[in-house]
Amino acid sequence: MSRFPDTAVVSLPAGAKTLIAEVAHRRSMLPAQYMRTAVIEKLQADGADPTTTTTTTAPAPEPVDPSEEDDRSFDDGEFDEEAFG
Repeated sequence: MSRFPDTAVVSLPAGAKTLIAEVAHRRSMLPAQYMRTAVIEKLQADGADPTTTTTTTAPAPEPVDPSEEDDRSFDDGEFDEEAFG
């Protein structure tokens, strides 16, 4: 062992350098990049293909018959003191 700790030879387990590089890279990512990467890795770990996307859309709203519309105006120019006392 060396007298000077900063010159000591350290043996790292296999793959540690790769892990250290990956952690350093993740720390430099923007939050959105980090989240996207994490989601893709989770999908891959679950066996899903993150390159395919499935989207679901909400059903279209039903058309409104103009004759059934409420014709009351909320801006009739009068102030309702009871409501806004």
